[in-house]
Amino acid sequence: MTGGGPVGYIQAASAGPDGAPIIAAVFQVPSTGTSGTAHMRLVALSAATGAVTQVFAGYAAAYAGQVQEGTAVAGCQVLGTDPTGQHTLTYCPDLARIDHGVLTPLPHDPGLLAAAW
Repeated sequence: MTGGGPVGYIQAASAGPDGAPIIAAVFQVPSTGTSGTAHMRLVALSAATGAVTQVFAGYAAAYAGQVQEGTAVAGCQVLGTDPTGQHTLTYCPDLARIDHGVLTPLPHDPGLLAAAW
């Protein structure tokens, strides 16, 4: 992969109409059973090649080596993209919206993420 490094595991993704970038929440962790650092990122992927074309946000967290460990695999989410593909609601590590390739943090009640869209 070029442009932003390896993709890692895709936690969640959303795409707009033909050719629009795919917005994906991805993570990379050490092997299961090995503790270390997990890396979460919110990225745009080329619909044509799958390459990382833009990194919107990212952070690291301690990883204890457990399968599907919440702090390592659920820290970034793509909650949805509107039908035009121009607006995507995300969480990484906080609620934000991507409009035409620009990430904008959104004020919100942490307990009401599902109601934000």
